[in-house]
Amino acid sequence: MPTTTAKARKIQEKKLDEIANGKGEKILVVEDDPKVLRLTLTRLRDLGYDVLVAPDGPKAMDIIRQQADIDLIMSDVVMPGGMTGFDVATQARALRPDLKILLVTGYAKGVAPPRTATNSDYRVLRKPYGSRELARTLREVLNGKSL
Repeated sequence: MPTTTAKARKIQEKKLDEIANGKGEKILVVEDDPKVLRLTLTRLRDLGYDVLVAPDGPKAMDIIRQQADIDLIMSDVVMPGGMTGFDVATQARALRPDLKILLVTGYAKGVAPPRTATNSDYRVLRKPYGSRELARTLREVLNGKSL
């Protein structure tokens, strides 16, 4: 029989999972790797998010200009097409200052934000990440919680 502490932990985890689920928010995923994209799309849809996809920065900007109802951009930092995730974030925020941004990278070092960005401008999620970490991070960013 589980202890009271174990029961309490399980209840707390269930509440966190319920809170972390999406509420139909629209997320634009900017990712060039097909395998990473498939896994990300599955996770986001399972969490209850509506998802749009762009394979690179220029296509992401086209979508941002056409779709006013995007709640969050989730962009890889290093991509083909001449734009980094930081570039996408900066240009998207110039169009919509309230847009939520989550940058994703597998690089621990060597990818620096532009000089004009502050540490609090964008949330960065390091790869590899699990479904629970993704869910919580998305919910924090969408709710406007600080880093």
